[in-house]
Amino acid sequence: MRSVRIGAYGVLRVDRAVLLARASQLSGAPGTWWLPGGGVEFGEHPADAVVREFAEETGYVVAITGGPMVLSSVFAGGSGDGVHSVRLCYVVGVTGGSLHNEVDGTTDLARWVNEAEVDALPLQPWVREVLAVL
Repeated sequence: MRSVRIGAYGVLRVDRAVLLARASQLSGAPGTWWLPGGGVEFGEHPADAVVREFAEETGYVVAITGGPMVLSSVFAGGSGDGVHSVRLCYVVGVTGGSLHNEVDGTTDLARWVNEAEVDALPLQPWVREVLAVL
């Protein structure tokens, strides 16, 4: 069965660091790193989804300051069925909250990563594309 998944993600940079989230064992790609964010719920605007997901995964309350950059890819899902993933990536700024890790979610660690460290991490391929532009 083929499916479409829409996700909304945030790029948060401070000085020469970016905030990334590590995928947990509950995700389809444990141990890899991506931008904080995730699936858009039925009827939810992607801009609202990125704010909600960012808070869940990092503890930060954010506001959108730029974007979105839109990415689209098709790949085989876990069962071999086709998945069409559409990702909307926004630049965000912190308006409140404090950094913490998600508990019992698809991420298990949120961490500031210096630009020099990013290339050494097992990033999801689409993340490199976004960081090169936003």
